[in-house]
Amino acid sequence: MGRELSDLTPVETIVALYNLCVAETVAGGLLNGVSVVNGPVTKRTAQKKRLFIGTSSDGLSAEGDNPESSLPGVVDTENFAILCVAESSADTLSNVRTIVFDIRGAVRQLLRPAPSGLVLGVSSLASARIGSWTLEQMQTESGPYAGITFRVECNSKPSVN
Repeated sequence: MGRELSDLTPVETIVALYNLCVAETVAGGLLNGVSVVNGPVTKRTAQKKRLFIGTSSDGLSAEGDNPESSLPGVVDTENFAILCVAESSADTLSNVRTIVFDIRGAVRQLLRPAPSGLVLGVSSLASARIGSWTLEQMQTESGPYAGITFRVECNSKPSVN
């Protein structure tokens, strides 16, 4: 069974997003002080700021569809979303909300195309943007908590079957 270049786009994109986020955790980086995790949300820890790539609070990692047919000669694209969760615990609910929205904002900046035109460094990716989101906030025994689940919505470059 043959594989088109775009068949691996979702996998490459999740890995690329994770790697770019990890690279920004250094001093002066967009995600300085954030612990970036590849995969499912784990138990809450003492870590004050965390970003999970390829997961959501209900266990999904990504969603997608192929709107075009796979008939020969038809232009084919793939639309998919990588689900992410940013979470924080701090001294006040106002602060934890600000932190999770700042983390989401940092990811948005990483989605901008590079000067080379590549999005997230993936050659078969046409675009990526922050999509819909949901905010969860609560007072826990250990203090205020906020978590935002958001979608990184992606479109592959068209390929002809």
